[in-house]
Amino acid sequence: MMEEKRGGGMSAEEREKFLRIAKAWHGGGVEKPEIYHQKLVDNFKRAAAYVGFNESTTSLPPSNYPQDAMLMLYGLYKQATEETEFDDIPLPKSSDELEQKLYWSRIGMLCMPPTLAMMNFVATVKIVDPAYRASASNFSRESLEQSALNGDVEQQQQ
Repeated sequence: MMEEKRGGGMSAEEREKFLRIAKAWHGGGVEKPEIYHQKLVDNFKRAAAYVGFNESTTSLPPSNYPQDAMLMLYGLYKQATEETEFDDIPLPKSSDELEQKLYWSRIGMLCMPPTLAMMNFVATVKIVDPAYRASASNFSRESLEQSALNGDVEQQQQ
């Protein structure tokens, strides 16, 4: 599981930052960051599987998406799922253009917190793929409604 790879849970500072981002993204009303974080992880895993990324991904999966979008998704996916320092990313073994681009995609995402990488991954898939956007909004609505039924999240009327 992703949480285990990342050392489990979030620090208090990360949780506070994440809550601020989540409230800004959804207009407030999120009371339990852990529940919201789990929903983000679920949405991220769903989007990653939809695009073809998984734990063994080392290159771009086959896709009809533009290569630039896939390179960005690759960097976001790796940042969200792997604890990596700059020195841990191996230099490309060849001058192959794709291998070089994959390397720079990962380097470009190193300063991004994993939760933000997950959010950006899901948002990018929604932008690039209108069919996924439509299905993802149904997933989000259903999970929010289910949470409200379970009393996990209070829905605020505006």
